[in-house]
Amino acid sequence: MSLPTPVALLRTLCLACLCTLGLTHAASAQQYPTKPVRIVVPYTPGGGIDVLARLVSAKLTEMWGQSVYVENRPGAGANLGVDLVAKSAPDGYSFVIVSNTVALAASSASKPSYDLFKDLTAAALATRAPFVLGVNPKAGATTVKGLLDVAKNRPGGLNFASAGQGTTTHLAIELLKRRTGMPALHVPYKGSGPAMTDLLDGRVDALFATAAAIMPYARDNRLLALAVTGKTRSPSAPGVPTMVEAGVSNFEVVVWFGFLAPAGTPREIVTLLNAEINRAMLLPDVKDKLNSAGLIIVAEPPEFFASTIKSDFAKYGKLIRDIGFQPQ
Repeated sequence: MSLPTPVALLRTLCLACLCTLGLTHAASAQQYPTKPVRIVVPYTPGGGIDVLARLVSAKLTEMWGQSVYVENRPGAGANLGVDLVAKSAPDGYSFVIVSNTVALAASSASKPSYDLFKDLTAAALATRAPFVLGVNPKAGATTVKGLLDVAKNRPGGLNFASAGQGTTTHLAIELLKRRTGMPALHVPYKGSGPAMTDLLDGRVDALFATAAAIMPYARDNRLLALAVTGKTRSPSAPGVPTMVEAGVSNFEVVVWFGFLAPAGTPREIVTLLNAEINRAMLLPDVKDKLNSAGLIIVAEPPEFFASTIKSDFAKYGKLIRDIGFQPQ
């Protein structure tokens, strides 16, 4: 009987190590979590993304019997909190909840301190939501076509508010201008709250904002809801047409919220977290709260979230370059 060659012995040892590593990861996923899990919110408390994070953390705590807590780390346009998690240990105990502003930041000329595609990995895309095009009745238009006509016949066009330079609400305006040739003056605010106040008072003509922000005023006839920016109608505004239905082709702008983990987090733990977040989001009480706020639950695997990030990176990166936007 011949003895195995050194190469064969080495190959056998490598296979054994790989099997052991796989079993170790599987075992760690079955036992996970064994200590508190941190969800970083890169914004101040009280906003929509913070509310969603606390809702999910409470449900995961119930489901796991292990503390899942929220830590607010605002600053640098959300980059501070994202960078914190990007540099955290990839052990499954630190995640960050983000919106598609991370794709906008990665697309811009002013790069964040982390690399979105190398330092982080997609775990779960929780929700998506279209905006609603809200218009003050004083603007004199009751349809999107009418609004475009008013804009083209008014010197300087209409005044469109946004939640700030470089936000998704700003880029929605720029996309509408490019799709229709509509003249408009962009009026950036420091957040959607001040923008909404001036829209209601008639100091600006229009604003892209969430259904939760626009629809209560539309029902009271203080604003007009002309269109939603998703591919399909919003469950919280079923009577409002999409932008495509309203005559603007190839127009979709949605805001999404999702969870990222440090790159290198074991695949088994990312898959488990994805499944558990999806399960929490589909609980009847959670689903009702989110749908009433105009949020659409996604419940797709991590690969779907990763492709969404790449798609937004390409889409908004091109738009940012086309309009020559330079972050401050």
